[in-house]
Amino acid sequence: MQSSMLQQLVEALSMSLQVPVELTDTRLTPLARSDLDVLAASRRMHAVSPRHLGIRFDATLELAQPIVVPEVEELAIPGFVVMPLTDTGRLHGLLWLTCVNGPMPAGMIQHAERVATATFQAYQRSAELLKQGAAREDDQAFEPLGADLRVIRRAVESRIIADTLHHDENFLAIGMALRNLRAKPESLDDHHRVFDALQRLKGAYPAHRRLEFYRDDRAVLLVAPYRNEDLGAVTEKLSTFARDIMFRHVPKRHDTAWLVSASDRRSGVLHAAEAVWQAQQALALGARLGWANRSVDWPTVSHLRGLSTLPVRQLRSHFVSPALRAFLTDPQMAELRSTLESFLHHAGSVPKVAEENYLHRASVYYRLKRIESILGINLSDGTNRLEVHLGLTAWTMLTDHQQTG
Repeated sequence: MQSSMLQQLVEALSMSLQVPVELTDTRLTPLARSDLDVLAASRRMHAVSPRHLGIRFDATLELAQPIVVPEVEELAIPGFVVMPLTDTGRLHGLLWLTCVNGPMPAGMIQHAERVATATFQAYQRSAELLKQGAAREDDQAFEPLGADLRVIRRAVESRIIADTLHHDENFLAIGMALRNLRAKPESLDDHHRVFDALQRLKGAYPAHRRLEFYRDDRAVLLVAPYRNEDLGAVTEKLSTFARDIMFRHVPKRHDTAWLVSASDRRSGVLHAAEAVWQAQQALALGARLGWANRSVDWPTVSHLRGLSTLPVRQLRSHFVSPALRAFLTDPQMAELRSTLESFLHHAGSVPKVAEENYLHRASVYYRLKRIESILGINLSDGTNRLEVHLGLTAWTMLTDHQQTG
């Protein structure tokens, strides 16, 4: 719907200004409909897009004001004006106005900029209002997501009483979130993307067997599997689908990362809300640990919850030993660090470490011996392994704190 409205904006501007107009954006590429024609006789009929000129979209991210590109007479390319379309401070698209009748007057450019920006922002707001209205009208509209377990429990129980949530006593939850790596407030765009991701994910399960929770930059889908379903398989299927959604539909930006979480299986209506709480806590824990673009499963990370609440000073002084700090800050130890992280992640399974890192098992054993020698530890000892695992986790949190704080 938004695409069609933006196309109407392009056509209206083209008729009003009597010049070819085109809208281009990495997400709105299908709207670009013109072809470059180097024949002077027909150049009046075609707009010129950045793709035709070899201009990368990400090279224009800092564009704030319209820019005028002069005509290249030798190549029969007319001049044009590149006009940014922004909303809430973010660049969404570029309008390309072809100057078919010579240089475009400054007043005409200013008029086009005001009309285009105001219209575009109105479309953005109207699309959001329509989305909110549709959610209110939907019997399966999302519930607000909060940290209070009692509020979550009341929401689940009210849906069960209203007979809009059916169950067989088993529940699990999948969470999704966007995380800003620069510690800036999430944009309205990011909130829309999480909402859209939730809309896609909920389509993977029957409406009467799910309940959606949403708040700004995060969302959780509560699912009540059928009695004959394998709960592990359901969790894996939904988690994989959620990761695919986030990977495909979240823009690849250096300042934004996604997380997908999964709860443990919870039995009984009284414990259904705990699945939502676990998925939400796993997202928060993953963000606190500095993780990005990966899964965070509550059964495997819940033991780190206490560590994530400690102040930076205690993390630095109590968990990261001088030997471990020197090991982690030495660029020449990067391969050994990767091997150590993989070893701890796979609970000491050398075959899995070898497979993940494309190494022979003998090479893995050799690296582990070097790590033990450098750190003065025995990785076969459970206490030593726990200490170094906590130290690595604390170091990740400290590094993330320095980058974002």
